[in-house]
Amino acid sequence: MKKILTLVIIAFIGGTVVAQDAPSKAKIENAEKFTASKEKGIYVFQMPSSVTAEQIKKASSYYTQYFTVNFDAKSHDAKITMLKNDDVSKHVIVRFLVTNGVKDITMGGEDFDVETFFQKYII
Repeated sequence: MKKILTLVIIAFIGGTVVAQDAPSKAKIENAEKFTASKEKGIYVFQMPSSVTAEQIKKASSYYTQYFTVNFDAKSHDAKITMLKNDDVSKHVIVRFLVTNGVKDITMGGEDFDVETFFQKYII
């Protein structure tokens, strides 16, 4: 009985550690829309369900000189509107995403780490 209890506890702790390490993914629902809106300096990411409106508000408060963020808590869409659509400001998007725990982005059925996505689709 003691062995079974020990195994259950070890399995629970292991599952908890794996769940904490699971990467958070943001999604781009429509690649064409994303590409078209980036010319206007607008980027929409569907944030992971674990991200809260409070987290978005706090993180975006650090980047107000680069962009504004409107977050829809129901759909989890974070709409980033650039104040200046330049390369420096665009790179700050990566910091915003990482600050909110986003490690990967899914678009068109493909997964990218945040930096690769930035290099391929934002710059």
